[in-house]
Amino acid sequence: MTRRLLEDQGPITWRQFREAFYKKYFPDSVRRQKLIATEEEKALKFQDGLKPYLKNKISILKLGVYSEIVDRALIAEKDNEELHQYREQQRKRNRSDGAHGNQAQRRSTSGRNQNKGKAAQNLDGACPTCGKKHGGRPCYRETGACFGCGKQGHLIRDCPENRKFITGKPKEENKEDKQKPKAQGQVFAMTHRDAQATSDVVIVSFASLLGLPVASMNFDLIVATPMGDSVVASRMIRNCIVMIGYREMPVDLVLLDLQDFDVILGMDWLASYHASVDCFEKRVTFSIPALRASSLLKKGCQGFLASVMSNESDLKLEDIPIVRKYPDVFPEDLPGLPPEREVEFTIDLVPGTGPMSKAPYRMAPVELKELKVQLQELLDKGFIRPSVSPWGAPVLFVKKKDGSMRLCIDYRELNKVTVRNKYPLPRIDDLFDQLQGACVFSKIDLRSGYHQLRVRGEDVPKTAFRTRYGHYEFLVMPFGLTNAPAAFMDLMNRVFKPYLDQFVVVFIDDILVYSRSREEHEGHLSIVLQTLRDKQLYAKLKKCEFWLDRISFLGHVVSNDGISVDPSKVDAVANWRRPSTVTEIQSFLGLAGYYRRFIEGFSKIALPLTKLTQKGVKFEWSDDCECSFQELKNRLVSAPILTIPSGSGGFVVYSDASHQGLGCVLMQHGRVVAYASR
Repeated sequence: MTRRLLEDQGPITWRQFREAFYKKYFPDSVRRQKLIATEEEKALKFQDGLKPYLKNKISILKLGVYSEIVDRALIAEKDNEELHQYREQQRKRNRSDGAHGNQAQRRSTSGRNQNKGKAAQNLDGACPTCGKKHGGRPCYRETGACFGCGKQGHLIRDCPENRKFITGKPKEENKEDKQKPKAQGQVFAMTHRDAQATSDVVIVSFASLLGLPVASMNFDLIVATPMGDSVVASRMIRNCIVMIGYREMPVDLVLLDLQDFDVILGMDWLASYHASVDCFEKRVTFSIPALRASSLLKKGCQGFLASVMSNESDLKLEDIPIVRKYPDVFPEDLPGLPPEREVEFTIDLVPGTGPMSKAPYRMAPVELKELKVQLQELLDKGFIRPSVSPWGAPVLFVKKKDGSMRLCIDYRELNKVTVRNKYPLPRIDDLFDQLQGACVFSKIDLRSGYHQLRVRGEDVPKTAFRTRYGHYEFLVMPFGLTNAPAAFMDLMNRVFKPYLDQFVVVFIDDILVYSRSREEHEGHLSIVLQTLRDKQLYAKLKKCEFWLDRISFLGHVVSNDGISVDPSKVDAVANWRRPSTVTEIQSFLGLAGYYRRFIEGFSKIALPLTKLTQKGVKFEWSDDCECSFQELKNRLVSAPILTIPSGSGGFVVYSDASHQGLGCVLMQHGRVVAYASR
């Protein structure tokens, strides 16, 4: 249609043709969208069209004027050409014509007849492949190596070494201020490859407040800032004094125009002053090097030598009132087999159960050596004897807190077919309720308590265990059997039955003696020790504590003020790593739940963690789980002291309920006795 209209008009001018063409194929509405509206857009489009190495340099400057971008691009391109020429001159200057001459001559032999011109060049040390001199190194063109770094596997355009620096035109060097630039982290030198830059920075606005002289550097820097931007720097404050405490330390600071910092000190500077960084505590500690300390002492500085000494002394029997009268209760070791007692340890099996035996576990040489020693000790004491029993359990070692190893028998298979002893263990809450009004405490720990109770004769073969050194069976109650705690609790309750809930608390092999005064305590302690002597029960002096006004017992600290959480147990909870499995969550909740009476709303706080332990729930650690985990740890660290309830006076219960749970507080005389929640 357009063509016919134009032909009908006869000859037309270029202007007429262009107007008709634009009207048909490039109307004004489309043209307005395509044309560049502003100077800034024009500059941006030009910048986007530059070569990558030019674009990287120009974009850092953040220019918005088209003419300025063009000028800077021309300068950068010229600088790049000059740098290329500079490198070529350096290569020529560093060549060793003599070292490469013989090699070039040998390489030129094969092509001598083909190209006499090349042969002549080879005599001068030029490479027959590329015609250039390489100064003794192989030709990169022949080996296929990178022209930049000399390594094979990539070309110079992909060379990783090119990304480690940004090139630029070096400034004229000032001999007085000449200093090697250093590089650290994301600080780049705008000179040749060997250039480096300092990583210590001061902000321009803050530098103006210092009033210190500013010097120009002999190179430009492009610095990647902590905010992710890039800044060009060319000025520096030299020998600026940084005072930390009473210590003065000089540092060279590069001036940058940033907003959120005053001074940034790099790792090189910190390392030069032997600083150590504690990321967890967010603390930087400066130590004085030995040579520096020696120099200060020579100048007359006063020095102090300090050492940390433990104030704990070994407990001596003769220094403890009342206790020193009973040395036979605290022997260095058990004298032998215990006497016949009114309680024997029995192992009753589920009807129809036959003997079970399992192969010994593998052990390390160190463990085998320890096993041999402990077996001999048990034999010498008469606690074990060689066995021909059809039963047999494997053995293993468990490390104690003091680093020694405890021999344990893996009785899990035997425990599965053992009829449970239903003798009740006392509730921890009930035990502490008896301590109301007490202010003097002593704790007695029995020595290898389980080994002070015999096994019933007919059940001895069931305790058999297999080792690398033979088959043995226990005559005394071993560790690891399911009914052992109940049996020993039965024995202790029978021994101290007349004194329970009066001045004695017993939990398995731990005995707590409590009194309202020191005079009372003398009598109570004498009665307990005499009872142990009569029953031939023995204690371990190192684990005992006497005549204290506050004492740790069963994970709690007991005093006249009340009951609090044992700090050593709280540390285990506070340092607990974030659980990554359901089993780890159960372990954490088990330990934290032991102290739930100290935490208000425990069930509500622990609800996100409790849900993860339910069957069919996928393990996904959410923000709610993390908050619950941290809140429980914080609550335990700051757990209150709970009062011990007295027999006089009433109790007050405060309760609250919601759709998430039920919580209540038990109080007496205005003080909290316990928290409870469901």
